[in-house]
Amino acid sequence: MKKSITVALGTAGVVLGLGAASVVVANMASAGTGDTVACTQRDLTVVASSQGARGGFYRAMLNVRNVSKHDCVIGGRAAIRLVNAARGTAAVPTIGVSEPGEAIRFTLKPGGGAFQGIKWKACDKGDADCATGNTLQWKYDNRLTKQLNLTPKRESEGKASGFPVQLSGFPAPERSGITMASLQIGTLQRSNQGVVAW
Repeated sequence: MKKSITVALGTAGVVLGLGAASVVVANMASAGTGDTVACTQRDLTVVASSQGARGGFYRAMLNVRNVSKHDCVIGGRAAIRLVNAARGTAAVPTIGVSEPGEAIRFTLKPGGGAFQGIKWKACDKGDADCATGNTLQWKYDNRLTKQLNLTPKRESEGKASGFPVQLSGFPAPERSGITMASLQIGTLQRSNQGVVAW
């Protein structure tokens, strides 16, 4: 069964294959970006603040901050990975969703932040299909392929290669208390309004 992931880019909509998943590449609206350079991972830091559980799902708000000394353009979404105590990727069925709305491009000033929500289904550590970890990592690539890694295959577990997410309100790392049966990743927005309300 194929899953579809909406990936927002400033190009016409196309569908790209990715193993067992298909990725829908859609138009991304522009918001005052002009000739500003695109943000890179070196320009950004990510803090995830737990919002607790509601309706059987856990949620967290990501604050993606521009720590460079220049304006840069951001858009789409930051890919998120669950990482275990051995610093390996804990493969989780993951989809990107257009929540709280379609992705847009916008400019981040130095020190400015963007916001993104994630939502996941927790599980029992004893379950065979339950992924367990003690931290999160993120990746952001401003090239055409930037979101094609949103659906890891369960057999693709391996060495984690992303950037560490700063966690707030999550279980202590030594507990390896973050469990995920599935993960949904929202879109980057200029405001935190509604980013974890879905």
